[in-house]
Amino acid sequence: MSSLQLLKRKIKTPNVKPEDLLPGDRNAIILFLRTSSYGTNYTVQVTDPRNNTTFKTVVDLTKLKYKELKETDLTEENIYITLNTFFKPYRRLECIKELNFVYIDLDYYKTKYTKEQVIMNLESNYFNKIIPATNYIIDSGRGLALLWNINKVPSQALPLWKAIQEYLYHQLKEFGADRQALDATRVLRVPGSINSKSKTTLPSLISCDALVSSFPLIIEGISGFGVSLIALSVKYTNVANSP
Repeated sequence: MSSLQLLKRKIKTPNVKPEDLLPGDRNAIILFLRTSSYGTNYTVQVTDPRNNTTFKTVVDLTKLKYKELKETDLTEENIYITLNTFFKPYRRLECIKELNFVYIDLDYYKTKYTKEQVIMNLESNYFNKIIPATNYIIDSGRGLALLWNINKVPSQALPLWKAIQEYLYHQLKEFGADRQALDATRVLRVPGSINSKSKTTLPSLISCDALVSSFPLIIEGISGFGVSLIALSVKYTNVANSP
């Protein structure tokens, strides 16, 4: 039995096809099925690169190390990541699995402000006064990306997520907030990666607060500024359900 045949038998979620899953997700499911059915020890045959001697050894599958993005060689690569996760390898709204970030792109070069002026203004007059303080500020070369890291919520929260995006956009229009960058399928070039066309290393991380906010706290924080996110989310729910 092939791995795809096995996954088709084991995956019971409607409309989820194993062939549409990312390879890493398929492998993770197979690994779980193997360890839960036959135990964590797995015998493999390996070759010693020093003398080409082959031998058998036992691997504990629960102790396999996953390659972290920070360990990836970024040299001469265009590397992008999606800020939200998908259950299929397609960047479409209907494929979103979980929402992990709220974000805004600031094209400050279209305004009267410099990058330094924008950051100073945000820290002095906006963060925790008009909008929640951000977790990350990234310099993309021509603009700034503001990222709020939230505890992941399911795609059913998309109308409320859109309401938060819309609120942040309107508050930050003065600094060049980009309306075309509000969608939940947005990608971000990995900080430190190289743009193969310009041969420049972009973007760079300006500030970082790794504390993850809960989605309800983001809502509570914005609501504390006198904003009805529920009313806004109803608007987007109606739009999503309209023919």
